[in-house]
Amino acid sequence: MATLTFTVAYNRLRRLAAADVEPLLTIDDVSDILEASKIPDRFGVLPIYAGWESTYDMDRAAAEAWETKAAKAAGSHDFSADGGSYALSQVIANCQAQASMYRARMVAGSGGSGIGRGTVVNG
Repeated sequence: MATLTFTVAYNRLRRLAAADVEPLLTIDDVSDILEASKIPDRFGVLPIYAGWESTYDMDRAAAEAWETKAAKAAGSHDFSADGGSYALSQVIANCQAQASMYRARMVAGSGGSGIGRGTVVNG
């Protein structure tokens, strides 16, 4: 387990989810997703208790971020303009594929059925 501050975990999630690439993730999106990805710390202390060490399932967070991006893109449609075709449905498919990859790597019991290696961050 690596020891990281919330800020480092936040910045890592922004990179894992390509937050600055369309469809964009807002500051609130990333913060909310990271908040929902808290897991018990190395001592088994739950996030709701005092003394909990900041610990996150970063793979769960990344999966949620990519699913959020897919949802944002869902309002888009394929179109043709100026002699070119723009297949925005491919954006949705890519986001869903990324979400599936990260979901398969989640820590067991962190909100899904994944039992993969799950990146855990303390800070």
